Amino acid sequence: MRTLFSSRVGLVVGVVAVGALACHSDCSGSAPTLPDASPLATSPASVGPPSDAAPFAMRPMGDAAREAPVDPLCAKVLAEEKLDASALKTDDRTRPGPRVLCVASPTVAWAVRVDPTDAGRSVRQTILFAGADGARARDVSTVANVEWPPLLGRRTAMYDFDGDGVPELFTVVPTDVRTFAPASRILVTYKGGKISPVPTGGGFLVDAVSDLDGDGHGDLRVSFELGKRTVCETGDEGQLTQEFEAHGLPGGKFSLTDEAAAAFAARRCPSMPGADTMFIPSMDPTRDPRDLSLQYVACSRLRGKSVDAVISELQTACAPNAEATKKCTGPCRHLPDALAVAKFAPPVQAKDAPTADAGRD
Repeated sequence: MRTLFSSRVGLVVGVVAVGALACHSDCSGSAPTLPDASPLATSPASVGPPSDAAPFAMRPMGDAAREAPVDPLCAKVLAEEKLDASALKTDDRTRPGPRVLCVASPTVAWAVRVDPTDAGRSVRQTILFAGADGARARDVSTVANVEWPPLLGRRTAMYDFDGDGVPELFTVVPTDVRTFAPASRILVTYKGGKISPVPTGGGFLVDAVSDLDGDGHGDLRVSFELGKRTVCETGDEGQLTQEFEAHGLPGGKFSLTDEAAAAFAARRCPSMPGADTMFIPSMDPTRDPRDLSLQYVACSRLRGKSVDAVISELQTACAPNAEATKKCTGPCRHLPDALAVAKFAPPVQAKDAPTADAGRD
């Protein structure tokens, strides 16, 4: 089971391409794929517009990208930007100049151009839309905390969420090539001649697009940030987050609370965790052989245990180690993180799928 709880933003995950979903990633498997979703289609060819409900315009990275032909619409975008195909080789760490990600169907292309600036680790991000009918749009912004050059293409997908025939784009500009933590998350649509954010209706961050429940429609893997982690040891840096599914609905809407979202949560937490799972083997045994399990806390809340009950359990278990906890040692050194998770109200409760005998006398 993949951990529901993540201590860092920007898990390195692949993108699953299903239905009218286009993937730009290393489809050879160097990036792990998302679990609990339909399999990735790996053909790099364009095979039809979004309404055909088929994968399209997937361009691999690395050596395969150097051999793949440039999509005609992407070639037009490059020409209009006065760039050549070398700009697409974002994995070339030594080449000067901007980096460009471009994904396309026969009717539209989305591109993200990233240029270095003189302001340290800031970059200029340009989102480009090109239609085969001549439609063009661009959106320019500055993104901070990007190590140059960025490696583009991870977790990139096109999908027509609202069914208007024009696919939306999701991708990220990573902070660095070690963690791939997003410095910029891009989820945009083309409406009325301009590029604008996709309205998701939630106060969450979008981490990936995939068909999480296998219904043929794009869903969002999302996370809520709970604050910065308590830093007691190497690897503690980053944000406390919790992951959920925003289930894709007709008309471009998303739900965190419907049956599909609840089933996703149930797969992450198959049952109420037992008291014997509150502690797990420590990643750094020099501090203590044991560490608090944030998964235990998250699943307890997701399975319906009250915030007061979870906090009481934590305080009781950690009372004998109070002094060590203050010094960032002992099995409860991450107690502040566990309390933050306990206080987070999950948007959905995990529900088991009904059994065949449900409803019978």
